[in-house]
Amino acid sequence: MTSWLQYLKLLLILVQVVIICWMLVEAILARLRKYGGKYDQLTIMFASLIIILIAIIAFDIGTKYIAGFYILVFFSNFINFLGMSYLVRKLKTPERKLLRRKTNFYFLVMNLLYMVCFVMSFTNEYGPWCTNTNLYPPVLNYATVLFFMNAAYHTYMHSKGYWLRWENHPRL
Repeated sequence: MTSWLQYLKLLLILVQVVIICWMLVEAILARLRKYGGKYDQLTIMFASLIIILIAIIAFDIGTKYIAGFYILVFFSNFINFLGMSYLVRKLKTPERKLLRRKTNFYFLVMNLLYMVCFVMSFTNEYGPWCTNTNLYPPVLNYATVLFFMNAAYHTYMHSKGYWLRWENHPRL
């Protein structure tokens, strides 16, 4: 028998996913209007995130496939990382070169770690499946660690004001 708390949890998750998808659709439409209907890297990333969020809900409601869940979690994390990288690299400010210099090592290391995590997902020992001796796949833990590393570095960048000189901006 299903508890009412499980239905409440599902309802709250659905509300969050609907709000996030709506915001992503609005961002896609704004970018399409801005660039004359042309898709760019960000619109494709936003659309991919919408698909991933809907797929995660489908996994939560239906049959739970650990490998499928891992793929969704891994790629949503990687897309978020790429989005931050894209925004940092494309920022049109006088501090652009400084920002690139301050983040180059981080982006290189994180790309390597994502590649290692992805390659590990094809091994028997670390792959995204459960066994009698391993109930939770190690690569899911590694993907989670990568997510927290991104969050920590983003928080650090935010605390430094993204190394931008806001007060020198002509419109401020």
